[in-house]
Amino acid sequence: MDLIHAAGSVCQAIGLPKSVGQVFGYLYMATSPQTLDGIAMAVQISKASASTSVRQISSWGAARTVWVPGARREHYEVSGDLSKVVTGFINDFLKPRFSVADRKLAQISKVLEAEKRDGLISDEEFEHYTKRIEQINRIQDNIKKIAPLANKLF
Repeated sequence: MDLIHAAGSVCQAIGLPKSVGQVFGYLYMATSPQTLDGIAMAVQISKASASTSVRQISSWGAARTVWVPGARREHYEVSGDLSKVVTGFINDFLKPRFSVADRKLAQISKVLEAEKRDGLISDEEFEHYTKRIEQINRIQDNIKKIAPLANKLF
């Protein structure tokens, strides 16, 4: 199904495993709760990958385990609320990466200052690198400002 592949491609483009998007797309379109075996077979991934993907989606509040009368295996379905996917992604995926990126950029800036001080890079190189880091910081700051708004919208 095209939606399953599209969801996988979107996740892959933003740095998540393709299987997470594929599993979400499959569960989102499913008309009934699905087992891990069924998910793995439908999406053509391993059962372990299906399990990991379901856990990730569940951590965002976008999927849940449901009881199916007469079934011994766990079944999964999406919550049906896409806003949970957006807010979960922001809170569980983006926000933690911002703090890591902040620390890395601060480390890079200190290294550049030391290299300039020690004469390992020229003033022009230092200025060039510093401008690039400032651009990255501005983009990240803008995304950080948008994240709370996205949480409120969804």
